[in-house]
Amino acid sequence: EKEAKQSLLSIIQRARESVAALDEAIVLVDSHGNLEWWNAAAEKLLGFKSASDNGKPITNLIRDPAFIEFFERGGGKDSLKLPSWTQSNHYVQYEVTRFGDNDRLLIAYDITRLHQLEQIRKDFVANVSHELRTPLTVLSGYVETFVDNDEFPARINRIFTQMQQQTKRMSNLVNDLLLLSRLESDNIKQEAKPINMTYLLEQLRLEALAYDPDKQHAIMVHVDSPLLLVGI
Repeated sequence: EKEAKQSLLSIIQRARESVAALDEAIVLVDSHGNLEWWNAAAEKLLGFKSASDNGKPITNLIRDPAFIEFFERGGGKDSLKLPSWTQSNHYVQYEVTRFGDNDRLLIAYDITRLHQLEQIRKDFVANVSHELRTPLTVLSGYVETFVDNDEFPARINRIFTQMQQQTKRMSNLVNDLLLLSRLESDNIKQEAKPINMTYLLEQLRLEALAYDPDKQHAIMVHVDSPLLLVGI
């Protein structure tokens, strides 16, 4: 029995040493919401001080209302991303798991690099979309002046018609990218609106026909109901 107890204590000690060596912040919080134990990464990332913070309510140290609401409901399968309260221009992702008698395990990651890459992607989409609008507008205007021009043979008019269809398609794609950029902004409220599915499917049919017009595919769309769908 003594050997089994010693072996169990050794396993627990190795487990604690392994957790302490992780780059992620690991925090144990008791059923009253008070700090019970944390690793070295938590001291660096979350600013906990072992000498003075042990036994304190975690919500007294991380006072962001979003974190408090997230922590008190136990996190679940969700995670929470917030600006770091210890380092400017840094971002932290939190995960909370309940165990035992309402005890909680808090895991926190430094996601500053991921946040910066995501911001770069958003800025790139927005900037490229804005830059494409001007040349597309000019190109579309010139093509429109040549469509159905009696001075050109029918074959040339067909080419201009296809060019017009493709410039409209590119304009629609640019508008979609701009919409995506706005939707990803924290300052916009997303509201559902009716979507005309008959019109949307017809646009998809025309785009499919224009993709390879030389093959002269026959694509037909039959819509049994004129009802609209609500979406974003």
